[in-house]
Amino acid sequence: MKKVRKECDTVEFTNGSTPFERYEMSDQFHLQKADMKEWSVFYSVYYNADYIRFFSGIDLPVMINSDPFWIYKGSTKIGGVMIAPNLMRLLFFIPPFQEQSTIVQLLKDVLLKWSDLTSPIYVYEVLQDQVDVFARLGFWPDEHRYRWMQRPTESLECEWASIVVQSILQNNPSTHTLTNEKEIGHLFYRCYSDSIPGVNSKPKSISQYITETQSVMKEANEHLLRASTLVYDKRNNALIGACLLSMHHEVPRIQHLGVLPNYRGRGIGSNMIKRSLTMLTGLYPSVRVHVMQGNPVESVYYNLGFTSGPIEISRMLVPVK
Repeated sequence: MKKVRKECDTVEFTNGSTPFERYEMSDQFHLQKADMKEWSVFYSVYYNADYIRFFSGIDLPVMINSDPFWIYKGSTKIGGVMIAPNLMRLLFFIPPFQEQSTIVQLLKDVLLKWSDLTSPIYVYEVLQDQVDVFARLGFWPDEHRYRWMQRPTESLECEWASIVVQSILQNNPSTHTLTNEKEIGHLFYRCYSDSIPGVNSKPKSISQYITETQSVMKEANEHLLRASTLVYDKRNNALIGACLLSMHHEVPRIQHLGVLPNYRGRGIGSNMIKRSLTMLTGLYPSVRVHVMQGNPVESVYYNLGFTSGPIEISRMLVPVK
C-alpha cells in the first residue's frame, strides 16, 4: 500500500493491513481493533435481521485485507465495522445508539485519511436501511441493486429437446483444464452484451469472461464442475447455453448462467438450474445466486422455488476531491 498524504496527515500501511490498535476519529469517538471471533458474534446479532437470517449457518464473510474494529463513544461500545485502506463493509450499530450519520461521516473521513487517493475507495454491501444515510453524506451508489437468492437442492426432472447436455469437465477431471474456455467466454459475452440498458451490468470483454471461466475451473471442486452445464444444438454442435458454479462461503453459487438470444424461451436456462440442483443433491443442502434487481432471470429463479434475501447496493464509492 502506498504512503498516503492528506493535508498534514500521514498514514503508512503495509500489505493492506491497518497498524492501529486504536484510532481516534474525534474527541468523542474512536475505533478499537477487535478480535474476529468476538466481533462476529456481535455482527451476527446487530448487522441486519433479514440479511443475517438469510445467511444463517455460515461463517462471517471475511474480506481479505480488512480488519474488524469496534466503534466506541467514550468507553461505550456502540457498533462495529470492517475497514481498511480503500474499502469498508459490514457497518452495524448497537442499540440504543442513534447517531448513525455522525459515525458514517467520521468513517468517511477515516477512509480519506487512510486510503491511497489515486485508487477508488469503495464501501461494499450497503443494505437498504443504510443507503440513505450514506447517500446524504456524499457516498455515490452503484446504479444497480442486487439480492441473494437461494433454494434447497433437490432431484428435479429436466426435459431436453434437440440439444446435447454435458458437464464442463473433460474426461479427466483431475486436470481441471478446459479445451473450450474461449468458446464459453464468447458465449457469455454474446449472452450479456445484448442486455437491456439499466437492467443488466455493462458487458465485460471476451477475454474477461474467458479468464473468469478458467478461474472457476481452477477453483471449483469436482462436484461443482460436474454440476456446471454446457448445452449444444444437435443440428450444428454450436454452444448455445452454459451454467457455471462456484463456491460462496461453503455454499454452491451459480456464478454465470447464459442462453443465446435465439434459444431463449425454451426452458434451457431453467433446465440448467434444475440440473445443478439435482447433481448437488445429497452433497450440499442448498444453492445460492446473486441477482440484479430487475433482471428478467430473477423471475426464473423465483419460479423454481428460490427465496430472496434483502436488496443491497453491492458497492458505493467515496468521491475524492
